Parts: sequence; structure tokens; C-alpha cells
Amino acid sequence: MGSLVVIGGLAFGGYTIESSVSLSIGALIPILILMVCFIVQSSVEEIVFRGWMLNRIAAKHGFWAGAIGNSLVFALLHIDDSVASMSMVDASIFVSMTMLFSIFLSLMVRRDRSVWGACAWHASWNWLFITWWGLPTTGIELGLQPLLVDLMPVEGAPKWLSGGAMGPEDTVFAVAVLVLGTLYYLMTKDNPKAE
Repeated sequence: MGSLVVIGGLAFGGYTIESSVSLSIGALIPILILMVCFIVQSSVEEIVFRGWMLNRIAAKHGFWAGAIGNSLVFALLHIDDSVASMSMVDASIFVSMTMLFSIFLSLMVRRDRSVWGACAWHASWNWLFITWWGLPTTGIELGLQPLLVDLMPVEGAPKWLSGGAMGPEDTVFAVAVLVLGTLYYLMTKDNPKAE
């Protein structure tokens, strides 16, 4: 899903190739360390928001109250000075993406009846932008040599197309991919193996 976001931005002129990629064994070490860090960070967020908060609210007020409640708190905690200083359009895209991200993962947890798939999906989403494409994730730019291709936003491209300093998550492509993922979970039945 993350690659679809980047490919959409690339296809519509939001990104260009910054440099060619030639990885050495030494360049893989920071990528693997970053993978472990994102697994820990994303798993903690998923255990707190979808494992605990979603279930606590849903137990008292129903699934949708839990999904929207944990999504609102999740979105609020991802708003910092960089989001507050964005234009209204760019900030709306970021907040919409963050809410959809959380609702999508809430639906994943409900269908799978487990938080572990959401932990893995969240970690790979964060890790992919930086390590496959050389783009920031939620404003984090590490300058690592990526695995696939080193992209950068096209100068002068609208932020809704490239995400600017925030990265691909702050694009209409991220919103579109998460809408499609959410619709997929809304149209599929709960996991029959979990019953």
C-alpha cells in the first residue's frame, strides 16, 4: 500500500530520482536497525491505540465509537508544529490520512481479532518510505541510502502531490489508498478462523 502511494506521486510528477542506488553490506546495517526501531515504535502505538484503547471504548460504547475515539487521539498526538504551520489544505490532508490510517487499522484488528497484523503493517508502512524510496515518513528524514530508488520531491510540486517535508503520507495518494483499504475491510467478513 505504501508503494502504491509513492508510485502514484511518481506517476503524477510529485517525485523525481535524486540519485542512483548501489548498496553495500555496510549500508544495510542502518536499514536493519531502523526496521527493528520501527517494529518497536509501531507495535507500541498499535498495542496502545488498537489493542487497548479501541477495545476499552468499544466494550462500553460499540466498535465505531472505539474506532473513531482511538483515531481522534491518534491523530491529535501526530499533530506537531510542522502540521500546525501547514496550509489548511495540507493540514486537512494530513489529519484525514492519520484518521483513515487509524480507522483502517482498527478494522484490521476487528477482522483479524488480533493486534499483531496491525503492528506489522504499521511498522512496514513507516519503514518502507525511508528505506525503499528515500523519502521521509511523518516528517522524519534520515538520509539513508534506500534499497530500491532514491527519490525526492519535485521542486515546486504541490504538497498534496509530494507531501513535501512530511513525505508521502501527506498526499492525496495516501488518503486514496487508505480509503480503498478501509472499504476493503468494510466489505469483507470477519475472520472465520477466529470464531
